[in-house]
Amino acid sequence: MRNNNKLSNVFVKIYLVGKSDLTQEKKIEFIKAEKDNIIKELHKCLREFGKIKTKYDYQLLSFYLQVLQDNIILFKDLEYSNFVVDIVDKLNEGEKYSVESDMIEIDKSLPISKYKELCALVPDFRTHQGDSCEFDYLFDYKSNYSEDVLVDPIFGKIQSEFVYDFKKGIRSIVLSLIIAYHLYRKYGELLKQGNVCICVIPSSTKPRCELRFQELINKVSYLLGIENGFELITRSTDRLDSREQCKKNIDVLEGVSFSSKLKGKTVILLDDVSTMGTSVSKFNDKLKEVGAHKVQSIVLAKTYYVRGNNLPMPELIELNKSIYNLL
Repeated sequence: MRNNNKLSNVFVKIYLVGKSDLTQEKKIEFIKAEKDNIIKELHKCLREFGKIKTKYDYQLLSFYLQVLQDNIILFKDLEYSNFVVDIVDKLNEGEKYSVESDMIEIDKSLPISKYKELCALVPDFRTHQGDSCEFDYLFDYKSNYSEDVLVDPIFGKIQSEFVYDFKKGIRSIVLSLIIAYHLYRKYGELLKQGNVCICVIPSSTKPRCELRFQELINKVSYLLGIENGFELITRSTDRLDSREQCKKNIDVLEGVSFSSKLKGKTVILLDDVSTMGTSVSKFNDKLKEVGAHKVQSIVLAKTYYVRGNNLPMPELIELNKSIYNLL
C-alpha cells in the first residue's frame, strides 16, 4: 500500500521523529532537510508568546518549545543554540498561563502512552445526539447548507485539505493518535473490559474503503491494543455515492456483510462524514441486530447546521482551528 501520510505541523514532526525508532543519523538528516521551516516556525513561535490569550495557547506553544529543547542534540550543527536562552525565558514568562494538564493517566502497556505529551493537546470531541443514535465527531463540515455561515477560512481548509484529502486516501499521521486518545479518554473503562474491535462504515467501493480507512484502523487498533475489525463489516457490491444514494432512496445497508464474529463484541464504529446521521443510525441498529454487545460511533466531520449548534461562532472557529493545527 502506498504511503499517503502527510503532516503540516513542523513541531509535531520533530516530536514524532524524536519518538521514532530512526537512527540518530536519520533523525539529524530529517532536521537538516526541514531546517528552513523549523527556523521560520521557531521565530513565529517565540513571537506568539507575546500574544497569548488562552491557557490552551500557552499549553500549545510551550509544547512546541519543549519539543525543541528535548531534541536539541539534533540541532547541534544548525546554529540552533542561540535560541535556547530565548526558549527558557519564554517558558518562564508564560508560567502565569500554565495549567495542570487535563490528560488522564494512560496505561503504560499501551503503545499510545508513548505519545502522552501530544495527546494532552487533543481537545474533547463533541457528541451529536440524534433521535435514533448518538456519535462523537471531530470537525464541523462546510457544505451547501452552511457555506454562508461557516465563512472563516478554517472551514474551507477542513473541507478541502482534510475531508477531500481523506477521501483520496491522504491523511495526517497524527489522526490515528487523535482518534485513539479520544477513545481512551472517553471509553477507557469500556476498553479495559476487553472483546473490543474497531470497524468502519464501508465506502461505496472496496478499493475506496481500503484507501481511506485500512491503514488508519491498523494504527488505531495497535495504539489501543484492541482488535482490528476492518474485515468484519465489508461491502460485497459497489454502490452509488451518498448523495445519489439518498436521491434514489437506496438502503445504505444494501450489499454490506456483517461477520458472525461481531456477536458479543463492543464495536467502535468509524465513519468519515455524516450529514443527518442516517447511515450511522442504521449501522448501529444492524450491529445490535447481529448481536454486538455495544456500539460507540465516531465521525471525523459532521455537516454543520445552525439549528442544533450550541457554540458561539468564535468558539466554534477556535475549536476547529485547535484540532486542525495539530495535523
